[in-house]
Amino acid sequence: MNKRFSRVVVSAATILLVGCSGGSSSKPDSGVDSRPDVQNDVRADLLPATGGRGGGGAGGTNIIGVGGMPGAGGVVGIGGNSPGTGGMTGVGGQIQVDAGVDTFPPRTTCAGYAMRFSGSFSYLTIDRSVQDDFTLEVWIRTSTPSTTGANFWQGTPVIYADLAGTHNDFGTSILNNHFSFGLGVLSIGGDQSTEGTSVVTTGQWVHLAATRTLATGNIQVFVNGVLENARVTGNMNALSDNPIITIGGNNVDGRYFTGDMDELRIWNFVRTGAEINATMRTRVFGDEPGLVGYWRFDDPGAAMPMDTSLSRAIATPTSVDWVPSDAPVCPGSDAGAPDVPANPDGGPIDAPVDAPMDAPQDGPATTDAPAPTDVPPAPTDATAGETGG
Repeated sequence: MNKRFSRVVVSAATILLVGCSGGSSSKPDSGVDSRPDVQNDVRADLLPATGGRGGGGAGGTNIIGVGGMPGAGGVVGIGGNSPGTGGMTGVGGQIQVDAGVDTFPPRTTCAGYAMRFSGSFSYLTIDRSVQDDFTLEVWIRTSTPSTTGANFWQGTPVIYADLAGTHNDFGTSILNNHFSFGLGVLSIGGDQSTEGTSVVTTGQWVHLAATRTLATGNIQVFVNGVLENARVTGNMNALSDNPIITIGGNNVDGRYFTGDMDELRIWNFVRTGAEINATMRTRVFGDEPGLVGYWRFDDPGAAMPMDTSLSRAIATPTSVDWVPSDAPVCPGSDAGAPDVPANPDGGPIDAPVDAPMDAPQDGPATTDAPAPTDVPPAPTDATAGETGG
């Protein structure tokens, strides 16, 4: 956990927080300035004395968060994502850290902060904003082997909106150490999943993306911008049964993600492989058409992490932490993915319409992905009696 300080006093003379160059632009909530060699400096002694946590005293000093985003990623400030994030209070022209309030190490790159999940009842809940056509994206870093199985609900949850039993629902997970995506199919009383081929539990940053097309029932999984698998499912309904998306948690089966996540994005249309590749290694503004959820996690300690998209959706964290992020979204960074993906246009790898469907959840499960040969030993609970789906 982060260090706890009982009291720190800083002079209210000129205080500057220096942002990271090469991040974004002058648009609202866009993070650091994207112009080369421009520092996002803020004169603290010129800011109003409304203080941080609990409000400031006369002559108090506030600090706008690093990167020019009020209160986001900075040590103090009101008017950001969470009043008084960092526990600072302006008192008589000084800055005081309230006793027992967590502080966070300074960010080191323009990626700001990432959200860290402990693997034990650690997750983030957000209001579901998609149900028909959509694209889910996130950077993850984990070295914890996943559980094994044949259906997405048996894996380690990533972006998860699955319910117990058979419903119009969906979820992504790490299954057999690969990226998996699936949804409920009422007509068969079970689920259908597709699974990627790359091992994603490498301890390095990996970009995951999943798409769903309502009209065809097609689902796809991308790893580092490369389309790895797809499937035509039997569900052409709105996936609206679960009003909540849980990030990093499957509260039905008690499975939780261990590791870091950054740059969580939810779009209400099907992005192509080329579109995914065009933005995966950079930060977006938040006002892009179709972007209905965007969490940068640059507001450490926030009670409600900020959705930087125009939706401003509510997010509620449970037992998570924040750490400085080095996710490869800054200029010149790379996650080890090929510069030219094998399938940059995200062309369909559709399964035949009459491909075998997964069995109902109380019977033997099948999957369209071959049995993996590169999976390290991992715990398995696929036979422990299904509750998800």
